[in-house]
Amino acid sequence: IWSGYKFLGTATNNVAEYTAMLLGLKHAQRLGIATLKVECDSQLVVRQIEGVYRVKNVDLKKIYSQVMKEKESFSKFDVKHIMRADNARADELANEAMDTRDSYGL
Repeated sequence: IWSGYKFLGTATNNVAEYTAMLLGLKHAQRLGIATLKVECDSQLVVRQIEGVYRVKNVDLKKIYSQVMKEKESFSKFDVKHIMRADNARADELANEAMDTRDSYGL
């Protein structure tokens, strides 16, 4: 399982979630992965990607569009909501990015 982090400066949680998703998709493409399963602790992001919820926020629409375009490059793409408690590694990576003000694994 790949992991990395990127320092975003000041950003909303949703921008951070979408940015992480986009970076993960691009990395999977570079690795030549055809089938991808993404786990995300943001129910809003998952539901928006599934098409259940609309993206209303102007700042998110651009990143959302990029994610939707990138996910089409996979022969199979699944996104699943998981509880935040089950996603502690993502919190560790986010904290590392904020503490070091750096990026890693990209």
